[in-house]
Amino acid sequence: MLRLRICPHCQEEIRSRQAYFCHRCGAELPPPPKVEEKSQPEIVAQVKEKVSKKQMPVVVVATLVGAVLLAATVVAGVYYFQIRPSRSSLPSLPSVPKNEVYVPNTSFAVPNHPFSAKGLSEIVPADVDLYLESADPELLLPSLVSSDDWAKVETVLNEKVGLTPTEAASFLEDEFAVVQESTASAFLARVRDADFVVQKIAEVGEQAGWRAKMVNGFLVIANSPELIQKIEEAQKKLTLNLSLTPGFAEARQKLPPTGQIFYHGKKRLEFIPESLKGDAFVVSKKNEGSLVTGL
Repeated sequence: MLRLRICPHCQEEIRSRQAYFCHRCGAELPPPPKVEEKSQPEIVAQVKEKVSKKQMPVVVVATLVGAVLLAATVVAGVYYFQIRPSRSSLPSLPSVPKNEVYVPNTSFAVPNHPFSAKGLSEIVPADVDLYLESADPELLLPSLVSSDDWAKVETVLNEKVGLTPTEAASFLEDEFAVVQESTASAFLARVRDADFVVQKIAEVGEQAGWRAKMVNGFLVIANSPELIQKIEEAQKKLTLNLSLTPGFAEARQKLPPTGQIFYHGKKRLEFIPESLKGDAFVVSKKNEGSLVTGL
């Protein structure tokens, strides 16, 4: 009989043993209760108890056991020598092609690295169109944005912050994320010197429609106040965050040990081939190009 699982957050009854998250509120579910399995000695003891209660004659029991053993031996012998097909005659199963494509001449400056920035997805709204996670923003971002946009970034940093992109990145942790929702975008990173970053945010203010804000130890730079508000609500768990959605959680469990980019979303980056299936991909450095793998 299936044992019901109860969501610890909203007390909803969960009837699936495979569910990782509550289908009502999105909260993470505890592991399903283990089905108690009786050991072999317990089963034997129960059989003996039933037989003894019926008080079957010893001769009858011995005869039945002997007959069963003899029948099993005959059947096994016939299968082994006459019915069992030889291994050489078994058809070989076709190999399942991997959901990955090698794209030449797309290697990024950032090397392969472990994906360890789980905290970033915990402040991202669940319904964003694109989530990109990587390391070393001063190396990767110039490869992902246009030269004109990156020139604007350098100008703002030099004139308003007084730092080069490399100097500015030194105040951030290695892992960062880029989020897109419709026409809104945001850059997220955990900071190393919060006091310095907060001071610079106050000095720079809003630039060309972009504004910065600290959210629970993370620097959030976005071109939409509504997206910043949604990020704050996701961080406070007032709304569902991306890390708790089933599709994202399953993709994260399939992540390889290292890679350049972890990407999840409805939108696709230009260099991701249309032949790949799914909404989650890993880009890894390989030779003079990149290996794009669907998760």
